[in-house]
Amino acid sequence: MTETEPIDNTNICQFCGKQVPQSNISLHEVRCKRDTQQAQENNTVNIARSVNITSGKKVKKSGGAKKNENTGNVGKKAGKLDTSEKKNENIENLDELLAEFKRKDSQCALKDCKKSILTLGQKCRHCLNVYCLGHHFPEVHGCTQAAKDHARSATGAPKQVSQKAASKRGHLERKLESKLKGMEGERKTKYKDGKK
Repeated sequence: MTETEPIDNTNICQFCGKQVPQSNISLHEVRCKRDTQQAQENNTVNIARSVNITSGKKVKKSGGAKKNENTGNVGKKAGKLDTSEKKNENIENLDELLAEFKRKDSQCALKDCKKSILTLGQKCRHCLNVYCLGHHFPEVHGCTQAAKDHARSATGAPKQVSQKAASKRGHLERKLESKLKGMEGERKTKYKDGKK
């Protein structure tokens, strides 16, 4: 597939090249990665089966050891069995991760709240999390300062200056004023027509 320029609020998946909404990109990429890994595993398993069929060797699985019927030698498990078990564990971990994403998408983003947000969830414009109706106010879930800054910028009011910065500014203003007064006293006055 050809990659195109992403539209606003979309990203391009690195695995399939599709445009995906920015809020879903991480889940989409996890899913695409899993699908491509499964496709690769299926191809390698099919190739391994065809090689075993053409060579005439039969492999019998037993508890902790692998026995080749042609030679009768007993050894440790084959490397392919270990990798397939690891892949199965990765798939199970991936399924758990996807279930966790699904749960988070259906519950209030506040840590201790378990209310469903599927029908009446509210998205915070500051932190972009989805909260239930009881926690969707910025002051309730912890976006108080961001909400204040947004309100100030909307009204055109100046940003809040800390008390320390304000006292330092006042000190500098007084120092400048005293210096200007001192310089004013030192200035020579001009005389008109030789008189004071």
